[in-house]
Amino acid sequence: MTPNYNLCEKTLLSDKRITSGDITTLALIMVDANKVKVNQALVVISMFRSSSPPKAWRVPLKECVLSFKVILTVSLAEAFKALTKGNS
Repeated sequence: MTPNYNLCEKTLLSDKRITSGDITTLALIMVDANKVKVNQALVVISMFRSSSPPKAWRVPLKECVLSFKVILTVSLAEAFKALTKGNS
């Protein structure tokens, strides 16, 4: 079971692809939803970074950007590839 059932259900039901009902499509919906959220987070973090944050925030904000970019370019990309092409 997912730790946040309501969020998962809301995310899945908000996508028209849900009608296919197969597990791969459901997983792709979640990958796509995560891409959107990661990109939104990157925008917010970039706004914080460009707004002259306190010095103590600069390194943590930079580390957040790096972490989110890895999630976007590696983790979610690998998940998408595995779901669409298999693990080969």
